[in-house]
Amino acid sequence: MERSTQEGTVADRPQVRKLVLVLDDDPSIAGSISDIVTGELNWDVAVFTEPHAALSFLRQHLPDLLVLDVLMPAIDGLQFYDRVRAGSDTGAIPVLFVSAVRDMSSLEELGVPNKIAFVSKPFDVDTFLSAVETLVGK
Repeated sequence: MERSTQEGTVADRPQVRKLVLVLDDDPSIAGSISDIVTGELNWDVAVFTEPHAALSFLRQHLPDLLVLDVLMPAIDGLQFYDRVRAGSDTGAIPVLFVSAVRDMSSLEELGVPNKIAFVSKPFDVDTFLSAVETLVGK
C-alpha cells in the first residue's frame, strides 16, 4: 500500500486499518508522529500542517484518533478541538494533544465526555504509543 506525500491524502485505505489525523504546524514533528504511527502500529495517517485543511478533511473522513499540537498560529489545537467536538460525527473522536507546553490545566477545564490525553514534547516513542493505546487500543 502506498501513502501519498500530498498533505492530507491517504491512498487505497483498507477498512480494517485505523486512521489517525495529525495536525502540527511543524512538518518535522508531524512527519515524526506519522512515522511512529505507520511504523509501530501499521495504521494510516493523514498529516496536516494547516488547521483549515484538516477541518475540510474531517468533512469527508472520520479518523479513529486526532493528534493535535496545542500551540499553532491562526487556530490552535484547543480551538480546533472545539470545532471538532461540535460536530455530530466528529465529537466523539479521541484526541491526543502534543505540545511543548508543560502545564495543561486548560485541558482539564474542557469538561468533555470523549477521551483526551496529553503528551509533552519532546516525547519518547513508548510514551506516545502508550497514550495512543489508552485512547484507541491496538
